[in-house]
Amino acid sequence: MWDSYKRYADDSDFDYDDDLVMESITNTATIAFEQIEDFLPDTSVQLPSFMVPSDQSADEALADLAEKALALYLRGSDKTKKRHYRKRLAEELDVISSQKFSEYFLATKAITDFSWNYCFVGPARGSAAGSLLAFLLKITQIDPMEWNLPFERFLTRGSTGFPDIDIDFSDNSLLSKTRWLRNGVRTLLRSSRTTTQCNCLR
Repeated sequence: MWDSYKRYADDSDFDYDDDLVMESITNTATIAFEQIEDFLPDTSVQLPSFMVPSDQSADEALADLAEKALALYLRGSDKTKKRHYRKRLAEELDVISSQKFSEYFLATKAITDFSWNYCFVGPARGSAAGSLLAFLLKITQIDPMEWNLPFERFLTRGSTGFPDIDIDFSDNSLLSKTRWLRNGVRTLLRSSRTTTQCNCLR
């Protein structure tokens, strides 16, 4: 480091205080190698839990919301359709629970629900359109069963990646200035380390 400093001082043609620079280098090395303990960073996934009711687990809360939404959506449908939808929803919830992403869906639902008070939210984009759960939670607005969209393109059991949900908001200054939404998106992005994207529809 001292050699690099001397080369820089010569190139810049400036008279630095060599004693002060040497002291700074020495103190930096002392702090870095003698006064900082060895540690391993926590790389575990920590998803937000602020939308989980106190009397339920995240899995229970998500399943409860989904089942109520499905019952409402299928009201008046025949038994065969109900059976197909219930089977698909159960499979999706099982995969999401096994990957520990229930908090992720609850937080994303909270953000989209709140956003509808201020602007239009895009119908769906990307592989998230293949999730019946996302549709029932109104995160997306396209029924994947109607269009034969596979859930597996979005999320599979044992996959190492995170769900990728692209959310499009209409360009609304009131929405962008809403502290709750900014904090919610920031928490979701920081905690889950996902590729969730919030874009503007113009």
